[in-house]
Amino acid sequence: MLLSRLVFTVSVRPIVSRVILRGSTLRYIISDPIWAHLNTYEKIQREFFKAYLQHFYPNNPNIAILIDSTGLPNDINIPITTLSTHNGITSNESRLLLVVDQKTGMPLFFRYNAGNIVDVSTLRATIAELRAYKVHIAHALIDAGYYSESNIRLLYGDDAETKGEGEAIAFLTRLGSHLKLYKSLLLEHGGDIVQAKYMLLRRERLVYVKRVEVDLFGHVGFAHIVLDRARREDEVYRYARSVLGAGELDCAEVDGVMGSVGFCIFISSECVEPGEILPLYYTRQAVEQVFDVGKNYVDLLPLRVHSEGAFRGHLLLSFISAVVFLSLNRLLEGSGFSAGGAFVVLRNQKCKVFDDCVLVKEATKKVNEIYEKLGIDPPLRLPVCGKK
Repeated sequence: MLLSRLVFTVSVRPIVSRVILRGSTLRYIISDPIWAHLNTYEKIQREFFKAYLQHFYPNNPNIAILIDSTGLPNDINIPITTLSTHNGITSNESRLLLVVDQKTGMPLFFRYNAGNIVDVSTLRATIAELRAYKVHIAHALIDAGYYSESNIRLLYGDDAETKGEGEAIAFLTRLGSHLKLYKSLLLEHGGDIVQAKYMLLRRERLVYVKRVEVDLFGHVGFAHIVLDRARREDEVYRYARSVLGAGELDCAEVDGVMGSVGFCIFISSECVEPGEILPLYYTRQAVEQVFDVGKNYVDLLPLRVHSEGAFRGHLLLSFISAVVFLSLNRLLEGSGFSAGGAFVVLRNQKCKVFDDCVLVKEATKKVNEIYEKLGIDPPLRLPVCGKK
């Protein structure tokens, strides 16, 4: 009853045969014929996203998106399970790439790849698929792993395929500290950033933000050099402790390391005010929240499938479950309940199943509070599936 109110106008009832709650975790059970259908055809996934995106964006507006990926560790013997090293951690995994709405924090779309495919090579295909669904992207916030000349040109609408006539997408990304541009910007501007005119207070932390114009492969862009004073002092202290007493110091090397800590640099295609750059970039935490919901509340992991088709079906149903969970969270704002807490309470809503109907028992006070917040009028009688 509750789920039928949450899963908008896109019909997923032919896909999910039964949804159950285990603790605060939303789980689904798939009937064998439907599972086989999901295994065999990708068409149902395309039809779902077409309807899902049309529901959220019926007039095809320009939207702002977040793009990020996460690893799905597994030892399943399928082509997309490969040995991968990501952020210094090596494991057998597949990669799940997620697109999230910057404004609402709701997941819009997902793709998957083999574990050894790096983020930088996935941006072009991701944007192409979104455009195939008629999604018009106004702004993209991407992590440092997506920065490359070809991707920046793509976002400017100036890649080799479009020859400068493509649709431009405004963007913001963090610059990796190993890149030549990062090092040159830090060398040129890091020494004079500690000035009152660059000083800001963000979440009780003292930061300095200096914005400079920069050439991005023939296009005008902006670099935002950021120094977090407290982080700098902490990292200098920890580094000094690690080198003092460890042998003869290479003073030039130590000075170089200590002069570079505490900095980060953001690159944007638009002129963003210094005071807005950090809040804008940290909206990307919405992607991490969706990943957290997927892995901890809707059974995304561990993977219990043994073919790529089953893997694809599992991801789609996990995506739908995450949408339900996050939608419920939004509907319960201000009620004192979270989605996980609401599911625990709603387990106490009991029914009696007869041959021709299901009778809903009396709701407890807390269950009624949730119903009232969601605008649900619980029925006395429900039909048995397959019977009128």
